Parts: sequence; C-alpha cells; structure tokens
Amino acid sequence: MKLYHTELVIFACINQIQQIDMVSSTQDLSSIPFVSMITANKMGICEYDLVSGQLFFINDYFKILNWDLSGATPRNLQQLRSLIYPQDVGTFDVAIKVCCSRDAVAFTVKYRLMDAAGRVAWMETHLYSYGKGADGKPTRIAGLTRNIHCREEERKRMLKDNTDYRNLLKAIPDFIFIFDENLIFQDIILPEGLNLFHKKEEMIGQHGSLIYSDEICALFISSIRECLDTGQPKEIEYPVDLFESRYYYKARITPLAGRKAFLLISDISDRIKRMENLMEAKLHAEEADRMKTAFIANMSHEIRTPLNSIIGFTGIIAAEEDPGLKEEYLEIVNTNNDLLLQLINDILDLSLIESGKYEMSLIPTNIHNLIDEVANAHKVRTNPEVEFKVIYPANATLTVVTDANRVKQILFNFLSNAAKNTTRGSITLGVEEGHRHLRFYVTDTGRGIPEDKLGTIFDRFEKLDNFVQGTGLGLSIAANLVRHLGGEINVQSKVGQGSTFSFTLPYADSLPAIDNSTQGKSGKRE
Repeated sequence: MKLYHTELVIFACINQIQQIDMVSSTQDLSSIPFVSMITANKMGICEYDLVSGQLFFINDYFKILNWDLSGATPRNLQQLRSLIYPQDVGTFDVAIKVCCSRDAVAFTVKYRLMDAAGRVAWMETHLYSYGKGADGKPTRIAGLTRNIHCREEERKRMLKDNTDYRNLLKAIPDFIFIFDENLIFQDIILPEGLNLFHKKEEMIGQHGSLIYSDEICALFISSIRECLDTGQPKEIEYPVDLFESRYYYKARITPLAGRKAFLLISDISDRIKRMENLMEAKLHAEEADRMKTAFIANMSHEIRTPLNSIIGFTGIIAAEEDPGLKEEYLEIVNTNNDLLLQLINDILDLSLIESGKYEMSLIPTNIHNLIDEVANAHKVRTNPEVEFKVIYPANATLTVVTDANRVKQILFNFLSNAAKNTTRGSITLGVEEGHRHLRFYVTDTGRGIPEDKLGTIFDRFEKLDNFVQGTGLGLSIAANLVRHLGGEINVQSKVGQGSTFSFTLPYADSLPAIDNSTQGKSGKRE
C-alpha cells in the first residue's frame, strides 16, 4: 500500500491512539507526542467507531479549529452532520461511505461548518479507515481536520479577481494569446462576439501553425524568445491572408513566468488601409501635378505652333500682291485655324468628361448613314497614296439608339490617328454586327505600335512620335466617350504591319445602360 504524507501522519497517530482504550480511559491524550505535534500545527484529531457509532475528539478539536461550538460536543455522526452546511452534507456522506467500504482507504473531503447564527467556515478533513471486523470491513475511521477558511476565501477572491480580469480583457476589442517559447497555445482570451476558425478548447496545447503560416510562426517564435531572453516587451506587425483578402495585425509581446509570453493581438487593417489610401492619394496628387505640368507644356507648344502660323501668314497675306501666293498662304492659315479649333475642342471635351458634365443626346441613328457621313468627310483628308476603304453594315436600315455625334467623333479620332501613321497601303473604316452589339473599327497598314506602348495608348498626352502633329488627347477622349456610350474600346497592333482600333456599341432599340449618377436633369445622358 502506497502511503502519502497526510496518510503517514494519520497512521502514526492511529498507532499511538490504539495503545489507549478510547472509551474508558480518562488519560490526557494531548500528552501523546505525535498528538502534541499535530495540535501545535493547528490540526484537530477525531475518530469514528463504526461498531458503536460513537465519535471521539482526541485533542481540543473545535478550539484548535477556531470554531465556537456553542453547545454540546457531537457524540455521533448524525450530530456532526447537523453542524455541516446543508449543501455540503452529501459530499461529507460520500467520503464516509467510501472509507466504510474497505480497509485502509484514504480520502480527503472539504466542507463547511455552520453555527446557529449562520456563521460559516471551511474545513478540510483527511480520513483514513483501519481495523477489520468479521465482515472484512474497517471498524474505525480516523480524521485530521484543518480550518482552511482563510485559504478558501483567498482562493475565491483570486478566482473572482481572475474572472474579473478575464471579463475585463474580453471587453477589450483585441484578443489575447498566451504562448510558450515553442509557440504552443497555453491560453486564449477572446472579446465577446469574436470566434476563431477553431474552438478555443481545440487550440489549447496545439502549435501556432494551426492558424498561422510557417513564415508568421517563425516571426512569432524569434520575437517571443527575444522578449523572454531580454525581459523587455516587443511589438511586431504581420499580415494574414483570409478569403482572398489581406488583413494586418499588431502583436504586443510581454514576458510571463515559466518561459511563457502574453500576446495582445490588435487588428490594424483599417490603419494600414488608411495609410495605403493616403499613399495612393499622394501618388495621385503627384501624378495630377505632373499631368498638369505636362498639360501646360503640351498646350503651350501646341497652341503657339498654329497661332504663330496664323499670325505670321496673316501679316504676309496683307502685304502680298501675288494672288497665287495669297491663296497658298490663306490655305495655310485655314489649316492652322482648323488645328487650333480642334485643339480647343479637345481640351474642352476632356475638361467636361472629367468634370462629369459631359452631355450625350441619345436618338435613333441609322448606322449606314452614319458611316457614310464619316467616310465622305475623311476622303478629302486622305493621302492620295493611301487607299481608303469603307465596309458598311449588311443591313442598310440598321438603326441603334445612340449619340451619333459622339460615335462620329470617336471614328474621326481613329481615322486621324491612322492617317498620321500611314504613308502607304490602306485605311479601312468598317462596322460589323455581333451578338447584341455593333463593332466599329479602323484598320491601317501603318507603322504599328510597340507592344510595351499598347497598355498606355489611351492615356492622355501619349504620343508614339513627338514630332507628329497632335496633342495626344484624341484617343484618351475616344476611350472616355466609348465608356459613356456603354461600350468597350480595344487596340491590336504589330510594329511594321499596322493597327486596328475598335469599339463596341450596345445593339438595342432602347437606351444603353448607363450609370444614373451621370444622367442630366434635361433627360440627356452625361
């Protein structure tokens, strides 16, 4: 039989007590050496005779336990049970029953005593059964009792403090992990309403890799060990990818006893996103400033060039007497007038589009007639050495609700761009019917566009050749117009072989779907 420390004490007491006839002897038992030692340690000794049913208190039991009995000393188990707090009687009975079941059984029971005034105190009794009757069951039960009321009250206070502490932590919007130095979960405290992908009970004792990537785990382990070695708190920030989104967290690490660390985890995603938005806004502002500078530089050059020609040749015409030269100079002035007017129109169009006040008049439009008008206007501007082709829709009566002027403006921009970059071969203007949409296109056999420029060809002021006349606004305006018409713009090109610029237009007999926020009060679409 394996005896523990308390059982050894009880067993030693029993050996000395058994030498005395407890029923008949009037000897002062406190003189027994072992009893004196136990009494000095504030432990009361009692014995219960299972045969007679009598209860004996070996030393000054209740005085030692600091308990005012205020009545006769209990002489049997029933009288003792009447002193026990009602809710603890069942626990006490179970302990006695276990000790009565067989010989040499040790059992510890905690219970409360209650006096007539309702005063309650916690007791702890170590029971040990011994002796053997004819039925093989024990004949006596010895007990060592200690008053543990202060200890229990302190335990309750600490438990309450711990509960209050955990409830306070739960009220914090952050969550808490307690790890050991190997990143094993020791405890988890979550704020109300926050759930992790695993139950808290399942995570305790598991490695941090249960929820973190290997890279983040390595960061945690190195930071925790550094914190434990130096004894200084540490902060780290790290990203977590969930549901195809990235979140950011900050961990404040504080050392605890036993090579453990307290981690206060804060969600800083909003802060990081605000910083990213501010950085993006800063880059946009810098880009806007650069674009403004580029705009002024471009416009300064583009406006001065035709304006100088107009002013210069106007003065020459006034002084020139030769009618033939006057006609030639007048044509130059008219050409530069057109260039200057086109430049101003482009600037105004771009300004209106970006301010959201660009109006569109959507009316039923015959596509065959629209293409014919664009083709006739462009023929007079085409280089005689370049063949101009037109492909009309198969259905001559095809009608679509759209803004005819804006469609023509887009096609004029495409054709103007093709004419500037095509010195031989052909330029083709065409339209074809698709599934619920029309596709307009302009194909040329010009110089083509390098592949690295295709992604920026529709940006403002983007020009493949700075020596070719133009502002670089035409294609940018065309892209914005196509978007407002509810279509998509596209470019395909190979250097040395030519390019195809195209855009789609919804094929319907009603207005195309456009964002209501751009609709004007007059019923026109912006």
